[in-house]
Amino acid sequence: MSSARPGREIDTRDGLRALGISLVVANHAFAAPVHGGLNLLFLVSGIAFAQLCFGGRDRSVLALQVMRFARPLAVWSVVLCLFWFAVFGRFDPAELFMVSNWFTTERVSKFPIWYTQVMLQMLLGIVAILALPGMLQQLRRAPVAGAAGWLAGAVALAVAAQIAVDTDHLADKLPHLHAWNFVLGWLFWAVLYAREAIGVDRAVLTVCCVPLMLVMFLGLGVPGAEMRVWVAIPATVLLIWAPVLRLPRPLAQPVLLIGQAVLFIFFLHYPFLLAVRTLLGGHLQPLALQSLQFAAGMAGPVLLWAVVTAAQRTLAHARMRRRKTEGARAGREQVVSV
Repeated sequence: MSSARPGREIDTRDGLRALGISLVVANHAFAAPVHGGLNLLFLVSGIAFAQLCFGGRDRSVLALQVMRFARPLAVWSVVLCLFWFAVFGRFDPAELFMVSNWFTTERVSKFPIWYTQVMLQMLLGIVAILALPGMLQQLRRAPVAGAAGWLAGAVALAVAAQIAVDTDHLADKLPHLHAWNFVLGWLFWAVLYAREAIGVDRAVLTVCCVPLMLVMFLGLGVPGAEMRVWVAIPATVLLIWAPVLRLPRPLAQPVLLIGQAVLFIFFLHYPFLLAVRTLLGGHLQPLALQSLQFAAGMAGPVLLWAVVTAAQRTLAHARMRRRKTEGARAGREQVVSV
């Protein structure tokens, strides 16, 4: 009798989502810069956007789906902006209205708000273009060609902007410089998820993506280009060729939890880092302190996510039981009245 294969299967996108947010926290916890995490999140977000938003047949459905996609990011960002404004006694209207990335790299909020700003600004531009007659229908009719065309346009825009305008003082945290990374996710959706992908599809996608990333990271000289290459390219190739990962169960469960708690980690890791730094900063060696900051920045938000999720499920079950009880009572009263 053959024994079952050990381990648990997870979607590779969940694995990349967990890796991406872990690198973001590591970048803030450790003294040495850790790049590439947000590149993975842009890619996976692009895939999710395409799956969610390109199923509708008209522009009104597209607008609703984009609002559904952007709402958690936008609401969390505004609420936490106001929180950090209150904590530090400072108010920045440009930051609150998600446009400060065009003016400065300084921020009041203690989370990577530039990612939110870039994402929301990109979505506004994308929706404006897709709202033009025939644009959405063209993507639906020929998703691979449509996504490839969008990617070519986004790459050309980024390259032209880098050549024409020096935005180093803004750390290049602008939507037109990151749109290619997000739209690359559309091409992944079109090739790998909108249809049944075969080996040739995966090979062509690999041959296209690897040189593209080399050019966009190394050729344009983005900060931390070498590390982005070593992080993003292997992860991208893994996603192309292994849509499902089989991990040992003790590893698979934390990966899934981190992948599901990405928003909590993204927005809430800094207070845990700050607490560790404040309480233990004078008592630990730098590497030990930084490692503990990373552990707290990951574990704290995941635990909060678990508590909130459990509370939501408990409330949902309570509402369901109440509706059933009220329905049964109404049925009995109807029988009695008859």
